Amino acid sequence: SMKGKYKIGKRDYSSWGINVKYWLHGLEESNKTAEKRVVVLHSWSAVSNEEIYPEVLPLSWGCPAVSDEFMRKLDTKLKVTKKPVLLWIIE
Repeated sequence: SMKGKYKIGKRDYSSWGINVKYWLHGLEESNKTAEKRVVVLHSWSAVSNEEIYPEVLPLSWGCPAVSDEFMRKLDTKLKVTKKPVLLWIIE
């Protein structure tokens, strides 16, 4: 994933996880092409809902992914929020 700050954007259909994704709008020079590169927040069944450290997650194509269970909770909140939501990706 491109690190940095993102505004979580429009909810959309995903072919991954629970079939929900959110478009990400890069807010910094290093990630301003996120939307063009189709960097989205989505769930993926390969992502555990439990801490796996020091193990690593399966390889992704650059999108931040969360567990299906967490995305269900997150989606419930994002669908009703009236304020912009910031996602900060760090290493």
